[in-house]
Amino acid sequence: GWDWFALQLDDGRDLMYYQMRGRDGRPQRFSKGVIVAADGQVTPLAHDQVELTVQRRWTAENGTTYPLRWRLHVPAHGLDLDVDAAFDDQLMDLAVHYWEGAVTVGGSHRGVGYLELSGYSDGNGR
Repeated sequence: GWDWFALQLDDGRDLMYYQMRGRDGRPQRFSKGVIVAADGQVTPLAHDQVELTVQRRWTAENGTTYPLRWRLHVPAHGLDLDVDAAFDDQLMDLAVHYWEGAVTVGGSHRGVGYLELSGYSDGNGR
């Protein structure tokens, strides 16, 4: 599965980061992202530059639990962000179940964004 963040910050920067998870749920070294400065300069982010910590979880009616509030910390770029779902129930209940939707950003910077969470359900809503 993966956790994908696309954030627009109040200082004009955009941040995109995806965390790939193995079958055991642990983050993989293939996780990476970018920061795009207001002037368009792109800076790559490696998995070891980003710290992600789950702050809150939500359980959908189908029994699947999703992490909807995160601390996203990128020390080298002065970012210590609180990323939270704009509202909890943004579940995509299709052939493959996953969560994707709007988020708000607080902490060291404010902003808005989008989060996609895949691999938490077995595909049957469990």
